Amino acid sequence: MQDYLGNDMTPCNSESLLVMNQYILKDLNYENQDYDQLKDALHKDSQSPMLNILFAHMNILMEAENSRETVNNLLSTLTNFNPREELWKEALRALVNHGMCAAIPIIHRIVQQYPKDYLAVRYGISLGLLSGEKSSMLLIVESLKQDNSYLESPECCSFISFAYVENGDLSQAEIFAKRALQLNPHNAWAQHNLCHAYAGNNQFELGKRVLENRSDDWKGDFIYTHNFWHLAAFHIFLKEYSEAEQLFATHIIGKNWWVPINMINILAMLLYLDHSRRNLQQFFTEKFRETIQDKRMQGNTPILDAMIVWALAKVGEQDKAAKLKDSLNGVAKSAAEALLHYASNNLVEAQRIVNENYNEMHFLGGSIEQIQVITDCLSITRGSIFNFLE
Repeated sequence: MQDYLGNDMTPCNSESLLVMNQYILKDLNYENQDYDQLKDALHKDSQSPMLNILFAHMNILMEAENSRETVNNLLSTLTNFNPREELWKEALRALVNHGMCAAIPIIHRIVQQYPKDYLAVRYGISLGLLSGEKSSMLLIVESLKQDNSYLESPECCSFISFAYVENGDLSQAEIFAKRALQLNPHNAWAQHNLCHAYAGNNQFELGKRVLENRSDDWKGDFIYTHNFWHLAAFHIFLKEYSEAEQLFATHIIGKNWWVPINMINILAMLLYLDHSRRNLQQFFTEKFRETIQDKRMQGNTPILDAMIVWALAKVGEQDKAAKLKDSLNGVAKSAAEALLHYASNNLVEAQRIVNENYNEMHFLGGSIEQIQVITDCLSITRGSIFNFLE
């Protein structure tokens, strides 16, 4: 038995196969998943290895409470895994028990041995991003090239494009994003990557045009809010501030999606608006203040922790901001310290700290555009977008 990508699976019932294929397709296209559907399928077919793997995968992505225990329990009792499924089990258990860097080499082995496992491709590239080990993303890309079938997959071409974006090769990023859009003009992640390539070359009007009037293609909460974030950012770069604020108010903070991955969008956009000397008070609602003080928002990624420090200071919670800053380590603490100075209008000290730690910023565990918000706003000596515009 095979999934729709052609990867061998331990046999399961037809309903489970349908649910798994739907899960994979939605994940590759950044669409929202149906948790209850997957859970119900697992209840009916509890011995399916791949169904257990995907349910474990979903719990990790949802950052569900007790996900470590859930993953270990799901994957420790089954014994009938095929070799690919065994590697998936090993990777997910390594992730929840030992962290992202322990899982990345195992995901890389899956792609090496099973280059049509595009779920592994997407996950490996994502882990490379979030861990700060961005060079590992290119190892995934090289492994794919042993089988030219990737050139016929818009999803896979979009993932390759993103790996090149995050490693600074904008020409290759543009080539693969355009290839993905040639195969499927509605591929939301390829739209995202192409606008990245244009932004990196200061082609802001072109980047804006890639995203304008395309929101019908953005089916999932993440890709919807994130692509609107990029569109709002292009308006800021073009000094169209009212348009940026309207998009932010309606589609990003206005989405009322208070989860860590969107909080990075929210705080990054507020930083850009603050740097552009816009009034932020309209956005400092009771829900916003409550969310940035929610302990569950902290400890997810270093870049979010650093941005929360800035947000706490901006809403007058300096003691909480300082306490969170002091709890951080490494470049996260340096970024938080710089942002705390920035919130207090001590720009010289903020710029000094960012400039001293500039080459370590990629270890904040965010995408290049999220890290660039900090370096653009606080490091005027590095040729930032704002420096370019001014």
